[in-house]
Amino acid sequence: MRVAQSASDALIKPAADTKGPDLAKLLQALDARLQSQAAAIAALSSQTRTAAAPRTDTAAVRKEVEAMLRQQKAVEAAAKPVMVAPPVKPKENLVQYPRTQPQGSQTP
Repeated sequence: MRVAQSASDALIKPAADTKGPDLAKLLQALDARLQSQAAAIAALSSQTRTAAAPRTDTAAVRKEVEAMLRQQKAVEAAAKPVMVAPPVKPKENLVQYPRTQPQGSQTP
């Protein structure tokens, strides 16, 4: 990072002499942005290193997740309106009488 900083300082001095103060201001602003981005990347890098640490107790994590799921299902069940089903009517059995045959015919 020091190399980039010294290189940007070397670029600013000749630019200030030949192109005017506007270019020098732009280069300084660009340098400040690069330094802030480098700091942000370093912070993200340290966060990912700590997050990637191995977890030794996976059973505890699993229990916590299952408890949260049960709690979420309970909240969803409590939020649903209770629907009362209409009473079920018993199926009506129709009475079937035997067919009567005309008096003149015989059954084979």
